[in-house]
Amino acid sequence: MENSDMRHINMESLGNKTIAVTGATGFLGRYFVRGLHASGANVVAVVRNPDKVPELKRHGIELRIADLADRTALSRAFAGCDAVIANAGQVSLSPDYDELIMQNLDGTRNTLHACADAHVQRVVTISSASVYQKIRSDIAIDETAPLRTANDKRHRFSIYPISKALAEQESWQLARELQLTMTAIRPYAIFGAFDQHSFSYWFEWLMRWPALAPYPVGLNLPLVYAGDLARAVCATLTIDKTIGEALNVGGNNVDFWEFYNIWASSGGFHPALRLPVPVPFKRLFDDSKIRNMTGWQPRSFADSCHETLATIQQQGHF
Repeated sequence: MENSDMRHINMESLGNKTIAVTGATGFLGRYFVRGLHASGANVVAVVRNPDKVPELKRHGIELRIADLADRTALSRAFAGCDAVIANAGQVSLSPDYDELIMQNLDGTRNTLHACADAHVQRVVTISSASVYQKIRSDIAIDETAPLRTANDKRHRFSIYPISKALAEQESWQLARELQLTMTAIRPYAIFGAFDQHSFSYWFEWLMRWPALAPYPVGLNLPLVYAGDLARAVCATLTIDKTIGEALNVGGNNVDFWEFYNIWASSGGFHPALRLPVPVPFKRLFDDSKIRNMTGWQPRSFADSCHETLATIQQQGHF
């Protein structure tokens, strides 16, 4: 395959570019669509169920139906696009470990082969900070830290990170073989509206207790707002030096007790009282690479909480 047959982004903005997003009806996918739409890009939302998020269609987002298991359908969905944000993947705590790994590996292979089939060269894959092996909590994890492997011990809480690590490594190998220009994004804890699996799902669940809720004290983690993560993804598409790089996106560290205070002062719903539960743990995460390469910076937690609450009230991401 000749590079001249590919559609390659080399630009200062995303205006008038066509960007496909897989998993566009999910938690992060909707934020990616929103960020791209705000940047002036033409967004193609690649979905399995176009009725799941009707606000996408209402705001003029083009919907194309495809499943990660169907390489041909994915290729049709990517046709005419300048780049693909490979965001879709399986999240599960199922004891069928081999099945989850194969689903994420097969989805990765089909997505990247479909990019090549559709002559789309630029790809941004959404990986995860969970791909890193466990190391000392007093060391800031940067992109050179070792990744999990297929030989790591498998259990209910490690299998998803292992599957993401294997999928990312598969992505890099395929990108080389297929001559794709790829960037991998590794976010840490993410919060935002309509989360169904991670931090903000459990946070919102606790915040909706009416009277008293247990809440961690002493827990300090890098936390990134999904809208800021979307801005980071958009930034990687506008700067060619991010090609071939894995980039951490961690946001700023925050003590969870303080995050509760910020949420409440922003007008967020919360229980009348909280019961402190000691969780003395801190994780450091080095995302200076993307900040230095692109100039990206996360917004304040107060601004992010205000925007999250507004999005929940509007029942949509636009």
